Amino acid sequence: MAQTHPTASSSKTDIVSEEILAAIQSALQTVLIEGTGHASDLKKFDKMLESNAERLRQEPSNKIFQAEQASKQVTRDECREQIRLVSTRVAHELYAVYRRLISAQLQASFSASPPAGHHNITPQLSPAAHVPTQDPIEQTEQQNLAAHVKILQKQLTKNEEEMDRICGQHRQIIESLQQQLATHDAELRRLEGLVIQSSACVAPPAHERSQSEDALGVDNRRDMKEESPLGVGTKEADNGHEGHNGWVKMIVREQRTALDQMSTEVTDLRTQVVAYLAEIPEHLKRAVRMIQEDIQATLQTTSASHLKHLTELLHHVVRDFEARLSALETLAASCRNLPQSNSSNDDNQRNQKQQQHTLIPPASSKDPRILRRQAALPSSDSQPTLPANPSDCKQQ
Repeated sequence: MAQTHPTASSSKTDIVSEEILAAIQSALQTVLIEGTGHASDLKKFDKMLESNAERLRQEPSNKIFQAEQASKQVTRDECREQIRLVSTRVAHELYAVYRRLISAQLQASFSASPPAGHHNITPQLSPAAHVPTQDPIEQTEQQNLAAHVKILQKQLTKNEEEMDRICGQHRQIIESLQQQLATHDAELRRLEGLVIQSSACVAPPAHERSQSEDALGVDNRRDMKEESPLGVGTKEADNGHEGHNGWVKMIVREQRTALDQMSTEVTDLRTQVVAYLAEIPEHLKRAVRMIQEDIQATLQTTSASHLKHLTELLHHVVRDFEARLSALETLAASCRNLPQSNSSNDDNQRNQKQQQHTLIPPASSKDPRILRRQAALPSSDSQPTLPANPSDCKQQ
């Protein structure tokens, strides 16, 4: 018994360590596969949000940019939520493995430790009695193996999913490459047809070539009188066919050279366009910075000029304030004298009327003739006599 316990404990610790290592490996694999994908998506959406925010700063009233900003923010929040779920799941898996191992160790320790009153009996037991003490260790080993199998199954499923995803990506790339090859083949066939048409249009007729060949080889034909006319005709036809083929090959070669040159030019233009597109954000930033500096300088100069003009106006108002005040006082005094002159004219008219009334001799109120004359006078003259003093008139 003293020799079996160390081996059992060592095997038990090996199993526990293997299970812990497998759980940690599974967690790391989950984090590397799923977490890396979500992290790359998060970084991509952050960059897209930054670029869209820059465009929104330039055009804040653009509804398309606003909708894109909102949708990308929602997608970025979803990526963050996925990262949080992955981390939570990994933590739960590790904690479940830890609890299972702790419970298995506690169960094994409880089953392996005998009661306190039976220490003296254990040396006298038969070897068959020690067999049940190995059952908890086997059970823990089976549990550990089952847990390890589950972890391996999870790893296999994750690997299969990752392989399916990678295969799908490779399939898409292959399809796009096949489409590009098909388009290139169609373009090459079209160019070959154009080359053949151009060669057919540009190539000289057969009778002209035969005439030139005859002009070049007159002496040879004169020396070869023994040949039959049929042989000479076939030889001329072969020479004409070979010349036509050589002409076509030369034109095809020139067209291929031109196509190669065009492809190199297109590649150069593409690199230049990519370089220009890469330089566009920097140029835009520089232009926006220059515009902002110009606007700030213009605002500063205009505000300074307006402030200077305002201070000049205030100085002018303060400087001419006393003269204007004196002018207003004289105007008020003149306006105050106008009613007095009008009242003096009214007093003069009233005095004249009173003098006219005083010219009439006084009579007794008993005389009926005076009553008739008073009744015959106008209504304006029947008013009571006003005092001669103008101040009394003002008081009344």
